[in-house]
Amino acid sequence: MRILYVLERWPELSQTFVAEEIRALEAMGCTIEVACLEHGNGPHSTTPYVAASDTSPLKRIFSANRQAVTAPGATFAQLTRESAWPPPNGRSRLRGLLRLAPFRSAALRNDHIHAHFATEAADMARLLASSTNRSWSFTAHGADAYGDRANLAANLESASFARAASPHVAEQLRNASPSAHIVEVPVAVALERFQRSSPYAESGPIISTGRLIEKKGFDDLINAFATAHLGDRELWIIGEGPMRNDLEGRAEGLPVRFLGARTPDQVADLLKQASLFALLSKVASDGDRDGRPAAIVEAMAAGLPIVSTSVPGISDLVQPEFGLLVSPGSAVEAAVAIREMLDRDPADREALGAAARMQAEPFAPDSVARRLLDLFKSAASGPRPD
Repeated sequence: MRILYVLERWPELSQTFVAEEIRALEAMGCTIEVACLEHGNGPHSTTPYVAASDTSPLKRIFSANRQAVTAPGATFAQLTRESAWPPPNGRSRLRGLLRLAPFRSAALRNDHIHAHFATEAADMARLLASSTNRSWSFTAHGADAYGDRANLAANLESASFARAASPHVAEQLRNASPSAHIVEVPVAVALERFQRSSPYAESGPIISTGRLIEKKGFDDLINAFATAHLGDRELWIIGEGPMRNDLEGRAEGLPVRFLGARTPDQVADLLKQASLFALLSKVASDGDRDGRPAAIVEAMAAGLPIVSTSVPGISDLVQPEFGLLVSPGSAVEAAVAIREMLDRDPADREALGAAARMQAEPFAPDSVARRLLDLFKSAASGPRPD
């Protein structure tokens, strides 16, 4: 089967779950192409892709004219009625057509179109499906399920199905469109990368992974780490982002190491040196929020006990058998939980990590890809979108 993935950026270091999903589908014999707006910051991708940022003005004009001739109805609708893409609020429709039209040739080569994230990428996939008579679907992860309700409902009602990465996201999608076809399929995590051959590092650092942005709660984590008074035990923070300078200032004088962005293999090696994983996600002031962070699943696969927050998406992932949940935004609660976890006998913590590994199994890429491939095949063989 041939599938076109539509993304805002590719390849993207913070979206390893997309790369693992594509890699597993390719291993099953699928041919995957990617259409994206811009190049990402991830490692080189062997999956062929085209970025709108690389498309010449002449090709954009030629492609738009060709679409107008071969799909006049869809083109007219995009230029006169499209209310969502490109953002904000569907402005500059002609510019949107010129950016999107060069992707039509890739869409026509493929049997199905799938987008990651329910916002801009889903809008693009919907428009490509309309102009090529292809089936399409999208994955919603977290904050994207809280976007413009009318636009989300329009995408849900147009798509063959929408895949929710967690039960809470599925609930949000059903609230937006009760009649839509919603399926729950977790993100793909390369579990084998995180399997350890070395013993559990009982005296290792606390570790956390994520972009250095408000919703990840690194400010709360640093405050909790300081409050817990853990002696010379270190806190390692993996990731880059706009809050780095502020966080480094907050951590001054503490045994906190900012390790910057790392490759997936490097992240795996660092997790295997840790004794505890902590991620104190919260709802940011602008409404941004986590869905079900792949970073937690990676830590589970590495056999680490977890301390996190009781936000939707995480609260149904981290179970008492291997983790502790605290109120989002509460550094005091987090400090108590971290101290409680590290005060346990190392053998108990190792047993918690073993339980976490067991709970990570449904995230294996081949399992995720098999479920998605069945859905893609069913969508491609079903009625075409209007």
